[in-house]
Amino acid sequence: MADIYYAPRPEKSLDFASFVLHNYYALKNVRFFTSKHGKPYCDAPFFFSLSHTKRLIFLCVAGGETGIDAEDVRRRGNFTAIKSRLSPCERMLADTSDEEFLKLWTMREATAKYLDLPVFTSFSRLKFQARKNDGERMRAEAFFPFFCGKALSVNMSAFELDGHYVSVCLTHGENVEKIRFINGI
Repeated sequence: MADIYYAPRPEKSLDFASFVLHNYYALKNVRFFTSKHGKPYCDAPFFFSLSHTKRLIFLCVAGGETGIDAEDVRRRGNFTAIKSRLSPCERMLADTSDEEFLKLWTMREATAKYLDLPVFTSFSRLKFQARKNDGERMRAEAFFPFFCGKALSVNMSAFELDGHYVSVCLTHGENVEKIRFINGI
């Protein structure tokens, strides 16, 4: 079970997580903590991950470990420094378009959150490789994460939602079951 909630960006991210856990999972007085790398977690029987853009916040609540990331599809910039740290296979994809770079980036960041790793220090250990699929154009959704050279046993979901690329990394066997927009908390 994994559910995604998103809403206009609130002042504090954990207020949104608290609101969702209270109103959709009947959990009151949830206490929040952070790992040594800054990943939030709570004392509820669920795992969660947060991401926000300038206008929206995204929350994934799951039965197992999770990571979520989102980027506005219109985001543009000079991504040269980041691309230079990608593996050759990832760089080839990232160089096809800003859209494919942003999709790959959300997948990388969601996986780093899943692993509780700082995204910029994970480059040497976390890599994405294309699944073999001859004849199909290269696209981020066909890439899969490897950590320290071994394929991760995770489920990756990548999709477009309300003008954002959203990627979710979930414990193997879990899938996104529902997506709900919340208009204010």
